[in-house]
Amino acid sequence: MRGFLLGVVAVLTIVPIVVGIWLGLMSVTTERQVQNLKAPFPVNEDTLLEGMRLYVGNCSLCHGLADGQPSPMAQGFYSKAPQVAADEMEQYPEGMLYWWAEHGIRFSPMPAFQNTIPSQVVWKTVMFIKSVHHLPPAVDAAWKAIPRSVVTW
Repeated sequence: MRGFLLGVVAVLTIVPIVVGIWLGLMSVTTERQVQNLKAPFPVNEDTLLEGMRLYVGNCSLCHGLADGQPSPMAQGFYSKAPQVAADEMEQYPEGMLYWWAEHGIRFSPMPAFQNTIPSQVVWKTVMFIKSVHHLPPAVDAAWKAIPRSVVTW
């Protein structure tokens, strides 16, 4: 029994170290891959309104609305999903946000959408996320007017 417990302790000690190293290497590799990824559309009111509409339809259940509160489903995630209005997701380069949406994030609830959502839809959504805290007045009003019922059952 003692040998078994020592083995469990060893695994519990080593696994976080290995995962930390792996995540660090993954981050460096991802940063290199996304350095030159740029949105293929201009950032304007029409693109942001379209990006908002796409965000609400594809992302808001997990990443919330203008109130910054997680939906009932998002509250149940073991790894907390960032809330677009509260967690300053726009701090990440647009290429990184795009890459995460396309490829997902391992060991998290974030799925990969590269086979289900067209690239131009992902880009317009990313453009909205990058601009969410400094939207033009008309887009901001539309964003804040979206009812909470959109992300509840």
